[in-house]
Amino acid sequence: METKRKNDIQPLTDHPDLVEYCSLCEATFQPRSVSVIGDNGRTQLLHTACTRCGSSVIVLLVMNDLGLRSVGFLTDLTGEDVFRFKGMERLSSDDVLDVHRFLSDEG
Repeated sequence: METKRKNDIQPLTDHPDLVEYCSLCEATFQPRSVSVIGDNGRTQLLHTACTRCGSSVIVLLVMNDLGLRSVGFLTDLTGEDVFRFKGMERLSSDDVLDVHRFLSDEG
């Protein structure tokens, strides 16, 4: 029998007010439009898209001793994009400089 940890985050359906409406057009999000991109028990990475205006939001839910906190931001990424990029290596400052040099040389 699996025991539940004290600080595990409940499924999103238990927290419908965390991703309640679109911040651009104020349409109500449907719980089925929310995709769980990552979940480790104490944090969840979610993606949702507005069916009315097409905007997307990435939400990070974090459970700690103070309770459940959420941070969300607008993005043009799809849920598939977020899932694909979350496992990739981070860009270094050298990577950015290489792209800058490449673009400067092309112009």
